[in-house]
Amino acid sequence: MNTVPTPGKFPGKLRPLALCTASVLSCLAPLAQAEPGESEAVLPVVITTATRTEIKLENAPGSVSVVSRKDIENTPRASLKELVSGLEGVVTGQLRGQSDMVPGMSIRGVSGSGRTMVLVDGVPISTSYAGENQVLGGVNVEDLQQVEVVRGPFSSLYGSSAMGGVINFVTAMPDKEEYRASFGYGEAFEDGRAQKALMRGYLSAAKKFNDVLKVKVSYGWMNSDGYRSDMVMSTGNPNVGGVTGAERVSSPTGGIRYLVGNTGRGEQEKQDLGIRAELQATDRDSVHFSYTRSNIHNQYQDPESQLRDSAGKTLYGTTVVPVSSFSSSINDMTNEVATLGWKHRFANSRLSLRYAGIRVDEWYTTANRTVQAGATSPLDGGAGVLTPRYSENHLFDALLEQPLGDTILLLGTQLKTTKSVADTYNLGNYTQEGSRTGGKTTTSGGQERVIALFGDWQIPVSSKLSASLGARYENWHFHDGFTYDRSTPANAANPALNKAHPSSTKDNISPKLTLGYQLLERTMLKSSWGTAFNAPNIRDLTRNYSRNVGGVTTTYQGNPNLKPETSQTIDLGIEQGTANQGLMKAYVFQTEISDMHSTMTTVVNSTTSVVDRVNVGKARIRGLELALTQPLTPSLRLMANYTHLDTKILSNKGDPASEGKQLTSVPRHMANLALNYDDSRYFGTLAYQYASSRYFNSDNSDDVRGVYGSYDAYRLVHAKLGYHVNRNLDLSLAISNLTDERYYNSVLTEGRAWFAQASLKF
Repeated sequence: MNTVPTPGKFPGKLRPLALCTASVLSCLAPLAQAEPGESEAVLPVVITTATRTEIKLENAPGSVSVVSRKDIENTPRASLKELVSGLEGVVTGQLRGQSDMVPGMSIRGVSGSGRTMVLVDGVPISTSYAGENQVLGGVNVEDLQQVEVVRGPFSSLYGSSAMGGVINFVTAMPDKEEYRASFGYGEAFEDGRAQKALMRGYLSAAKKFNDVLKVKVSYGWMNSDGYRSDMVMSTGNPNVGGVTGAERVSSPTGGIRYLVGNTGRGEQEKQDLGIRAELQATDRDSVHFSYTRSNIHNQYQDPESQLRDSAGKTLYGTTVVPVSSFSSSINDMTNEVATLGWKHRFANSRLSLRYAGIRVDEWYTTANRTVQAGATSPLDGGAGVLTPRYSENHLFDALLEQPLGDTILLLGTQLKTTKSVADTYNLGNYTQEGSRTGGKTTTSGGQERVIALFGDWQIPVSSKLSASLGARYENWHFHDGFTYDRSTPANAANPALNKAHPSSTKDNISPKLTLGYQLLERTMLKSSWGTAFNAPNIRDLTRNYSRNVGGVTTTYQGNPNLKPETSQTIDLGIEQGTANQGLMKAYVFQTEISDMHSTMTTVVNSTTSVVDRVNVGKARIRGLELALTQPLTPSLRLMANYTHLDTKILSNKGDPASEGKQLTSVPRHMANLALNYDDSRYFGTLAYQYASSRYFNSDNSDDVRGVYGSYDAYRLVHAKLGYHVNRNLDLSLAISNLTDERYYNSVLTEGRAWFAQASLKF
């Protein structure tokens, strides 16, 4: 294959990467000459995320991946994060294994809350408070049919947040009567290195009535006694006045600090309920309804201290280390999501209407930073602060799919309203959410309204060339914002901390163009260009709060004048079919982000500083993605991929030291390799994951690795072996972190652990 085009539009470092990629694929093209065997009978994979209409995976524009139900069942660590962590271009944080119920996920290095669109059954779930995906905590892995990942800017279809791409978790709705049940239990191989007494369970029942009505009900739960992952550090030396036990260690920036213990085991509980119904009202009309509710509770137990007094007694507080250092927040979160939709099929077009409502109620407690010299027992209470907050989203969506000759025109409109409020109260006992000692000390919040019009035109230009042209107009309006702080008399009298914020309105147009060219029978060239944006969240617009660390008070101030971030992306890729329905992919891309949301710190004096949220940054991301999915036999499949992310902060007036540095939370290199096996009797996976180290500080000063607070490189091996007892019962055993690698992702991550599960379906 000698006709691979030269990607001359890609500047700088991308040009040699693109040329190298094209050369490699040219050499590997002979693999495509083999004819597929039995796999030709496999039903085509259909997705909706890339175009908002049903389309075969191989015809979807841009770089798309699908995690199938079989892939989900073979995943060694069955968490939402792990389902996508092995895909090219997807960045996830390795934290606490299967207990990562609200995982952070980003695509192509566009990190940070709100910059990657996350959907559940096509519904955007990011909350209005901080742009976080808390609703994911209520999604049970057992409920999923597949996961769809599309890379690149998709604000043309989805609006704000779809800068790096879109991840859509699609739940299953059986077409016939079906009952499922599963139960799993796991432990660490070495006590304290991973989740203790981890239990997961799931029950579901689905039934079809008279070929008209389908109903599914599901219930899931999870319990874990946790493990000790959060350390207690002191910047001052506690080994004074007869106190011993503090261990001198390094900080991520190379400074000196002292390890004095840990905050205990992070116990977790989770329960979720789901109800879904689909009614075929007429030959042309269908109605669907869903409701999910989940509750997640996290609490730390049994903190440990290394400090001892002269008599050898354990100390949980000294003149240097506050007792509150050994406490950790108690967190409770309840999510509710309800959807109602109607679809009508005309003679040659389709219309769909949908409403989605989301509510997130959350509270957490923190202990006050008091110094109690000589404390000799773990914290069992004490004064603290309660922070309740809630967010609610309402989404109204209308979509018309209209064929025009050989083309398909998609027209849509959307109305979205959001509201968020965060309060604080003083507590007499931080371990008791109900021990409030007065009224609100602070409160902030606001509302947003978005009106959008969008369209997408899919055009088969010729027998080999296809194109899609889309654009979205969005009007974003922030209103009813407020901030009040009555925590002290001085704050209550400060007009900067007690005010109603002015309203603001921004318009945005996000166009996108994609091209696909069938170079050979099994060789497709793809390219795209598009823009995207990310509107500021209500926390950054309104939230004011203060923290006192080491005698220095830092006040964080919201900015109601924040502008949306914008980005522009161009990519070029080649997809090459290989033997037995295998596929090789290679993409190069570049993204530039302007008006990045950042912070600007002003030092008032030695004990006071102010942090403002501002638009000051510009960043660039250049990347390469290589991927291979290759069936080796009818039962054995190889998957391998590599991602290179070259990120750079081009400008940042609020933090000049960050200019020229890498973006935070983004590894430069990622690689994945997996072997999946599944026949009539046995199934399993052996997977390898690698990611290079990351930075937390924008100036990349945290370059000391292997210490608490660092973001280390990791090389992980996970394995799973299962047995199909019969057509109804599966038994499996998974071992995560097989080599027991010890590394930090800020906290101490999980060591080697096992998890056994029985799954029943009939």
